[in-house]
Amino acid sequence: MLVDNGADIYIKNTHGLNVLHIAAQGDQPISLFYFKSQSMDIYCKDNRNSTPLHWACFSNSEMALVYLLGWYAKDKLDMKDQDGFTPLHLTVKSADHL
Repeated sequence: MLVDNGADIYIKNTHGLNVLHIAAQGDQPISLFYFKSQSMDIYCKDNRNSTPLHWACFSNSEMALVYLLGWYAKDKLDMKDQDGFTPLHLTVKSADHL
């Protein structure tokens, strides 16, 4: 409904997060699918160079992770954020919270 009424799906907040980052951390695969179908870049980075995959791993978002892993190219799985962490690093780091 928001998109139909002119909402900008490419807008970012002050941290550089867009709808893909938010959907990934909120474990919302349907939203991820919708925005990907709108040709959004699934490798987009926030202000800390974190991708939606980083956010899904950090947030333990299992369903979002399944979708993102299916879409990501093999050579993009080891993208690093500004601290040098890959999504796998964040998964291991956040496993303590499980």
